[in-house]
Amino acid sequence: MAVEVVAWADSARIERLWAFVFRASGKILQDAKVYGFDNLGDLPAPNIHDMVRHLKIFGAIIEVLYNEAEDYDHQRQLLNARSQITTMERVAAALEAGRREDYETAIEALDKQCVI
Repeated sequence: MAVEVVAWADSARIERLWAFVFRASGKILQDAKVYGFDNLGDLPAPNIHDMVRHLKIFGAIIEVLYNEAEDYDHQRQLLNARSQITTMERVAAALEAGRREDYETAIEALDKQCVI
C-alpha cells in the first residue's frame, strides 16, 4: 500500500491539491469581501461551511502525502495548504460562534497566507 501512496504523491498531484485549496481560500475571501461577517455563513451551497467540510477530507489526504513526501518542496507546499485549511476552519468557527473579532483576524490571516 505504501508504494501506491508514494506513487500518488508526485509533483503534479501535490500541485493540483495545493491549487484547489488556494482556489477555495480565494473564494472565501471574495465572498467575505462581498457579503461580510453578517451574511457569509448564510450563503447558499457551496458556502464556507460546505467548503470547509469538504476541505477536511483534503486535510486528511495532505497528512498522508506529507508523511510519504521526501522532497522538501513537496513537504513545504503540503504544509502551506494544510495551514490554509486550518485558517479557513477558523473563519467558519468564528462565524458559527458569532465572534466578529476572531473572524476578522482569521480573514486577515487567510488573505496574508504566503503563496509558495
